[in-house]
Amino acid sequence: MVIIGAKPGIRVTVQFKAGSLVRISLFSSPDFSLEGCPQEEIETYKAWLQAYAQGQDILLPVSLPKNTFQGNVLRFLQTIPRGSVCSYKDVAKGVGSPRAARAVGNICRGNPFPLLIPCHRVIRSDGEMGQYTPDPSIKRQLLYFEGVTSSKVGTAS
Repeated sequence: MVIIGAKPGIRVTVQFKAGSLVRISLFSSPDFSLEGCPQEEIETYKAWLQAYAQGQDILLPVSLPKNTFQGNVLRFLQTIPRGSVCSYKDVAKGVGSPRAARAVGNICRGNPFPLLIPCHRVIRSDGEMGQYTPDPSIKRQLLYFEGVTSSKVGTAS
């Protein structure tokens, strides 16, 4: 099922292990997969993906590290609204570590729950897209899908 875009679309794989969400992966492909998803959770994740595809951000609970820089960054990313971007530097300032922009980038790169934790909404201070671990073209497609124009990308601080 293509949930985001048309060509090539973004394949979303939701992976579970022992009944717990382990990772969400994004690929350029027109598929959707729930790997190892407990039967009782399938409809929850399908509904979440459909809501996302229809322009809604629904916060699903995920297990994040408590009282750590990583956990603080991941929680901050969840507050970036759809259609908006901020810089790695902005995120670092937002979590009280203004000189840790590079560390924020590393946390974004290792984000196990893209879309749930929208690290694609973080760009470089110079307004450039920056990288995106699954594929930089997916980042561009997600931002376009969410209504981020190139002029908004060019104005990040």
